[in-house]
Amino acid sequence: MDKESATPSGAASNAIKATADLKEANREPRDGLEKHINEKKTPDVIEMLKGLVDLLEKMEEKVDHRLQKIEEKVDCRLREIEEKVDVLISSVSLNNELVAASMKITCLWMNHLLMMMMMKKSLSREIIKQILKRRPPLVLVLLFVVVDMVLLILMLVALFPVVVVAVVVSVASVEAFWWWRKKIPDSVTQLQRLRSGVVSL
Repeated sequence: MDKESATPSGAASNAIKATADLKEANREPRDGLEKHINEKKTPDVIEMLKGLVDLLEKMEEKVDHRLQKIEEKVDCRLREIEEKVDVLISSVSLNNELVAASMKITCLWMNHLLMMMMMKKSLSREIIKQILKRRPPLVLVLLFVVVDMVLLILMLVALFPVVVVAVVVSVASVEAFWWWRKKIPDSVTQLQRLRSGVVSL
C-alpha cells in the first residue's frame, strides 16, 4: 500500500476514480446496444408502430364520433327544454292575462250590480213616494172595509140554511145507518130459528 492511499484524502480520490472507471465500463455495452438497436430496426417494428398509429387514429375518430353524437343529443335536449320553457312562459303569461281579464270582468260586474242596486233603491223610493202621493182618502178606505164586512155577513146569512140542511141530512143518514145495522142481527136470528123449526119438523 502506498502513502497516498494510507491518507483519507487519498482513499477518497481512489474511490472516486474507481467509480468513474465502473461507470465507463457500464456505459460501453449500453451505448453499443443502443447503436445496435438504432442500426437494426426491423420492418416488423416499423409496421407495429404504424399499426399502433392507425389504431390510435381510429380510436380518435371513434371518440370524435361519440363526442359528436353526445353533442347532438345535448343540443336536442337543450332545444326541447327551451321549447318547454317557452311554452310554460307563454302559458303563464296567458294565465296572467286571463286572470287580469277575469278581474276586470268581475270589477265591471260588481260596478253594474252596485249601479242596479242603487237604481232599484231610487226607483223603490220614487214608487213609494208616488204611492204616498196618490193614496186614497181615509173615508174611502173605511167605506170599502164596511162594504166588505156587509157582503161577508150577507154571504154567511145566505149560506146558513144550506149549512143547517146539510147537517140535518148527515145526522139522519148516520142514524138510519145505525138502525139498519142493528136490524141485521135480528133478521139473522129469525132465519136461524126458522131453519131450526123446519129441521125439527
